Amino acid sequence: MKRMALSLMAISMLAAIANAQLKVNTKAIGAVGKGVKAAAYSDADAARDAAAAVKWMDEHNPVAEANDPYTVRLNKIFGKHRSEDGLNLNYKVYKVVDINAFACADGSVRVFSSLMDIMSDDELLAVIGHEIGHVRNHDSKDAMKAALTRSAVADAAGSQSGWQRRSPKASWVH
Repeated sequence: MKRMALSLMAISMLAAIANAQLKVNTKAIGAVGKGVKAAAYSDADAARDAAAAVKWMDEHNPVAEANDPYTVRLNKIFGKHRSEDGLNLNYKVYKVVDINAFACADGSVRVFSSLMDIMSDDELLAVIGHEIGHVRNHDSKDAMKAALTRSAVADAAGSQSGWQRRSPKASWVH
């Protein structure tokens, strides 16, 4: 009888310690969800997310028309590369003052007119090739997986501390 009472007491203590060590709450459950999403994030997910982001960018930036000199030049430089190694590319010029270019997982390539103003055709082709290299190397997908993983780890750690931030600009509360 004593042995059984001691066993029950030991089991109760272990359960209490385990409960104290691991709090199951909505933040912990959310962290698990982010971890699963990170593990399952695919090229198709990256392409879908990129397409949505590029759609928004195209709607919120001035895009050069088909007969615009910037578009004509980009077609001359890059037109023969619309499909490369199984990757179908679509490209446009943003008429903005920023100096940049980017390519996304869905095959969208955007070149900023200010970059075109300061570069030769060969330099532009090199920059665009570099950006497409990021797509071929799955860099967008890998970066998103890493960001989701970091977020899941931070949420998991935060779920156990009892401390939380109300918002990014708010002070810490307990």
